[in-house]
Parts: sequence; structure tokens; C-alpha cells
Amino acid sequence: MTLAWLEEERAQLRDLLEKAEAEARRLLQIVPEYRVLLAQKGVGPQVAAAVLAFLPPELWGKTKQASAYAGLIPEQQHSGSSVRKSRLSRKGPALLRKKLYLAALVASRNDPEMKAFYHRLLANHKSKKQALVAVAHKILRRLMGRLKAYYREQGREALVA
Repeated sequence: MTLAWLEEERAQLRDLLEKAEAEARRLLQIVPEYRVLLAQKGVGPQVAAAVLAFLPPELWGKTKQASAYAGLIPEQQHSGSSVRKSRLSRKGPALLRKKLYLAALVASRNDPEMKAFYHRLLANHKSKKQALVAVAHKILRRLMGRLKAYYREQGREALVA
């Protein structure tokens, strides 16, 4: 009896999840920036949705500010007079960084330009993880560049100033 009840609950939750995902897809299709982001190689629906969801709209199209907000920039660690090696700042939403990292994995395998960038970093003695984070950073900057170009085409330069 308990097992049957749990299976029924699971089916209901699955239905609710499917409805929520369908509604999210429908809402994202309304947002023109979503289609602009999907044009980038290595960027799928989840990455585009994460970028639009986690980056504040006032940062859309602003490459440096978006990278800093996402935590994809190096940050030097220092205390008093001692300065340690720089590390990834990791400020901002972790889920956004995770989605961009996964996009970097895809792009470093399938996009010839990103693949060359990744292998150039590896040849310069960067670790695989460092190279992938650099690719993720580059993807985010390209996404913001696409949004900036889109806003210029639309005549909304105030958003990218």
C-alpha cells in the first residue's frame, strides 16, 4: 500500500515537473535575448536560461561586469603584505558557473575555435580545469558581446552604455 502511494506521488511529481519545464520553455521563447544566446556554439537551452536567470538584466551586454558577477575572473589573495597566487573569485551564483563550465566542455570539443584556444592554454602549461574555466569565461564574454550587438541593432544603446 505504501509503495503504491509513493509511485502515485512520484508520477504526480513527474507530471508537475514536465508542466513546469514546458512553461519555462514557453516563457523563454518570448524573451528575444534567449534566441540570441542560443546562436553561440556550445550554448544550449539550459546555459542560455541560466545566463538570463542569474545575471541581472542591467549586466546583459556588459562583458567585464558580467564576468566579475559570475565569478569567472582571477582574484589575488592577499593579507597584509603577503600576496598569494591568484584564484578564481567564485563570487556570484555557483549554478551559473557550473552551466558555463559544462558549456565549455562541449565547446572545447565541438567548436574548432574554442578547441584551439583550449589546446593553446594546455600547451602553455595550464591545467585542464584552468583551461576549461578560461573557455567558460570566453563563452560568457561572447554571449555578452552577442547581447550588446543585438541591443545596438535594436537601437537600445542605453542598455549597453
